[in-house]
Amino acid sequence: NYQYRGKFKYNGILNIYKGYSIPLITSVFKRSIQLNLYEKNSKKNTYYGGFIGGLFTSILTNPFNVIKTNIQLNKKYKLHMLKNGNIINIFRDTIFTTYYLGTYGYIKNKLPDKTIYHSFSGIVSGSTVWILFSPFDYTRTLIYSGKDYKYIKNIMFNNPLKMWNGCSYMIIKSIPLNILNMAIYEYLKKKLS
Repeated sequence: NYQYRGKFKYNGILNIYKGYSIPLITSVFKRSIQLNLYEKNSKKNTYYGGFIGGLFTSILTNPFNVIKTNIQLNKKYKLHMLKNGNIINIFRDTIFTTYYLGTYGYIKNKLPDKTIYHSFSGIVSGSTVWILFSPFDYTRTLIYSGKDYKYIKNIMFNNPLKMWNGCSYMIIKSIPLNILNMAIYEYLKKKLS
């Protein structure tokens, strides 16, 4: 992808980590709340548990996502911008989490209760969530960066594949991340129960 190669060439490798401290800090709290709500609500249906976890945390995370995106784009953000993208963020995070945790739980429940299968379930759900729902993430990023709906509509109708920009990077990132996340999550869940 030209956009990422340009960042490496002109700004150095560390530029890809710009704005990353915010998700590192917030993801600990976000995932804790999501997984707690997921566990409490997924006994009968794992997708319902994912929905509850995603809906609640999506409302909390929007301001942090706006700040992170604007830092990454080298744009200054103002207090009034923190409301940008509330609707798309709630929608995006809710469907991402519903699918991710719902699919993870569904696959995990069909397989033996072993770490390798927890990791496998995480890889499948984490990779496919990006394939299916990347356009929502791309749209959210455009809204956070100040693009109007006319601009987004133009992309959707004239160059729809652009809505998956960055998807391959997210899938590659998600594989080791989901191997570790879900294996650690299941390990800690057993130790703490």
